[in-house]
Amino acid sequence: MFDWIIRNWRDQWLGNFAWWQAFAGVVQAVVAFFLFRVTCYLAKVGVFQSRLQTQSLKISLFQKRLDTFLSVMGFLANGRAEPPTAIQLRRDTITAEFLFDPEIEAFIDKVYTHAIKVNSLETKINSEGDPDRRETLFREFNPLMEWLSVTAFTEAKALFGRYLVVSDLEEPPTIATSARSKIGRT
Repeated sequence: MFDWIIRNWRDQWLGNFAWWQAFAGVVQAVVAFFLFRVTCYLAKVGVFQSRLQTQSLKISLFQKRLDTFLSVMGFLANGRAEPPTAIQLRRDTITAEFLFDPEIEAFIDKVYTHAIKVNSLETKINSEGDPDRRETLFREFNPLMEWLSVTAFTEAKALFGRYLVVSDLEEPPTIATSARSKIGRT
């Protein structure tokens, strides 16, 4: 009795078994097509994420370089070469060796040493009583102070300028533009 119910149910409700096999083949093809489409979309999203991370890295590097530049320019604009501000310049620009070529680090060292020399000479000039010795110290002091107050600004802009170019940062990508560029469509 139980066998008859199972056989009868299968014949009445499921029909011909070959029809079900053909239907399963069509379903498999549709599922494969949709999986292909989803995989393509996920690949596009992966490319988009990669470009976004690259842009984020460039922006982060730009920001750190800009902070270093602003520290140097702020120190130069201060006009005072006191040891505490010179030491603060050193602290603010400690990462320069990792962010720039050695020429920037050498420039920052030059600014620091000139500032220390200017401060030292200024102290000596103020404490010196001999006019001839003061004149000699002034001759040494003036070029250093001129370099710090005038020449260093233009040198800093020229040196840092090539690292602070915003046009190197591409326009942020979108999923549509990144997908089109990867498959060659415009």
